Amino acid sequence: MAEPVQDNIQNALQAAHGLYHRLVLLVGESGSGKTTALRALATKLGTSVVNVNLNLSQQLLEVATRQRAMEILDIFDDILDQAGPTVILDNLEILFDTSLQQNPLALLESLSRNHTVVASWNGSATSQKLSYARPGHPEYCCYESVDAQILRMDNAAPGHCRQTNQRQAHMKYGDLIQFDPIETVVQLRDAGKKGAAHTLVKTYVVSEEMAARLTKLVIPQLQFDHPMDNKGLLIVGNYETGKSHLMSVISGFAEDASLVSDLNSQEVRAAAGQIAGRFKVIRAEIGATTMPLRDIVVSVLEKNLRKIGVEYVFPAAETITNHKGAFEDMMSRFGGTFPDHGLLLVVDELLDYLHTRKDQDLILDLNFLREVGEVCKDLRFRFIAGVQEAIFDSPRFAHVADSIKRVKDRFEQILIARSDVKFVVSERLLQKTADQQTKIRDYLTTFTRFYGSLNERMDEFVRLFPVHPDYIDTFERVTIAEKREVLKTLSLAMRFILDENVPQDTPGVIAFGYVPDPRKQGDLEKLRERALLKEFEEYKQRKKKFSAREKFRMEAVRAGFKKAWQERDYQTIVDVAEKIPSKILEEDPKLLMWYDQAVTRIGG
Repeated sequence: MAEPVQDNIQNALQAAHGLYHRLVLLVGESGSGKTTALRALATKLGTSVVNVNLNLSQQLLEVATRQRAMEILDIFDDILDQAGPTVILDNLEILFDTSLQQNPLALLESLSRNHTVVASWNGSATSQKLSYARPGHPEYCCYESVDAQILRMDNAAPGHCRQTNQRQAHMKYGDLIQFDPIETVVQLRDAGKKGAAHTLVKTYVVSEEMAARLTKLVIPQLQFDHPMDNKGLLIVGNYETGKSHLMSVISGFAEDASLVSDLNSQEVRAAAGQIAGRFKVIRAEIGATTMPLRDIVVSVLEKNLRKIGVEYVFPAAETITNHKGAFEDMMSRFGGTFPDHGLLLVVDELLDYLHTRKDQDLILDLNFLREVGEVCKDLRFRFIAGVQEAIFDSPRFAHVADSIKRVKDRFEQILIARSDVKFVVSERLLQKTADQQTKIRDYLTTFTRFYGSLNERMDEFVRLFPVHPDYIDTFERVTIAEKREVLKTLSLAMRFILDENVPQDTPGVIAFGYVPDPRKQGDLEKLRERALLKEFEEYKQRKKKFSAREKFRMEAVRAGFKKAWQERDYQTIVDVAEKIPSKILEEDPKLLMWYDQAVTRIGG
């Protein structure tokens, strides 16, 4: 590789160092030397080149097609975590696959906010445009605004196609947050898979309050080296507040000591050594079953103990008056195979199951649950269950108050509070750099004279922006049917505003009731319309006509014409219509009507 190319790359890296997007693109057709240049750079920096095609294709193989688009960012996050300060990416063609629904340039710009990214781009660049593939190809892309340092590999000369920073008034939401979507429901069973377990522990955000609960209550109750009044544990949290995630984390490092280093709390890491790797863990989620709780637990224990080489069969329920002796026999068998370990049983969705039980059946279930809590005191057996509300104080179980009270005596509750959910929103879902926080503070300060509480709670507004701090509080107060998946709902909704400009005349925060719910048909239509109008804006900015072979979405044109008509923006209708092949326009009576009327209105 000619030395001037490496000199140009170094110059581009230096120029990118102080920019918002630290992105350098080596642009050229196949065979122009991009890969050779990247390998030479990697050797010089002591790092390696990431083959994006290979990495993504391998990791997406087992992901359902409809979920792949959402997995891309997570995969790149893992790549960035393992890379050094400069990330070198080659073979990016998979990002242009239309089924993955990605904007490749926007993705690279996003990655380059916190890392310097050097990437190959198999296309062409001029002083005004960056393109991939050729017009008419289904993967064809053309960008007229590029915030990157561009090196054209055809002649190894740097081309500058930079976009100057926009004024604060034109900032987009995506410029102000490090958006990390939470769009999948954590499955407790995944914590038993090594790769998934590391991801679950790494991505769990531990607030100061939760760190205190883990170090002062959870870990002391689970340890078995120092005698104490050990009890069962109930993790209490509404739907989608991180309950299953927390149980996955606790059971994960209890089973595998190597996961402790992935914890993002130094305080918890230090305390976790008491139980790290000390347990064999059995995980279960109670589904739609009418079996007694006793039969469920016994079946789960027998089946999973057999998998790890421990044969034990519980006596029939009608042959014993209590289960303490049975658990002692079970743990004696277990100790013969694993003398240095304890046995941890983790059960999720316990409350949903208890709600389905009839009065007499429920009393029997609660009596068995009490026995499970009791055996934790004298054996190396531990029990954790996840519930959606504090069952000991719930009016739903008032009719079995005596049984509930006896269970309460043998269990400790770990509550996931509103502050914990807010912490996850601010530190993961909507994480911000110091520079982004400064920009948000400056932006919000202009509205403090109109909103008194804004000034008083400025730090909280900045941390949670663009979500209003009271959103989570309101979420906690609505009926249980609407408490599901707050983090997932926010994640999905944020995707639709990332590319929108932050408003100039209002604080631009999202209050409860504003966030669209992707599960509701009405909100889905709103989200779809917003996406169509966004695409129509691209048609408005387009300089040339669509060819007969180029693809575009007629739904986007219809949505755009409708909006323009309502706003009496007749010129936009005429301008876009003239970019569409006349044959296609004439085949759609509604579009043709809007066009003819618009021409008439502007006197054409």
